Amino acid sequence: MDTMSEKQKNEILFMQFVMGLSHSGMMQLGKVMNPMTQKVEKDLIGAQATIDLLAALREKTKGNLNKVEEDLLTNSISTLQLNYVDELGEKKEEKIEEKVEEKVEEKIEEPNEKEEESKG
Repeated sequence: MDTMSEKQKNEILFMQFVMGLSHSGMMQLGKVMNPMTQKVEKDLIGAQATIDLLAALREKTKGNLNKVEEDLLTNSISTLQLNYVDELGEKKEEKIEEKVEEKVEEKIEEPNEKEEESKG
């Protein structure tokens, strides 16, 4: 019977840990549905914390990982960072659109107010 060595077991556990954090980060970025709520939710502060956690993990394990582990960790961080920047861009666009809508509403309300003043 083939049994897994302690080293192989730890490699698999480490990769599962990194993939779990990466998946959590994607949920926090609103890229994956939350299985508990059945909704797509965004938590950019949580996503940033997850990215920071993975980056700290990479720093603390530097020189102790094999190529596959190192690549998985680096790719997970990069993917999350790119998606984080994408979400920040969308958030800025939404804020700009909201401001434009507010300005348009103000412009629409101004003439109506002037008309009412002239009538009264």
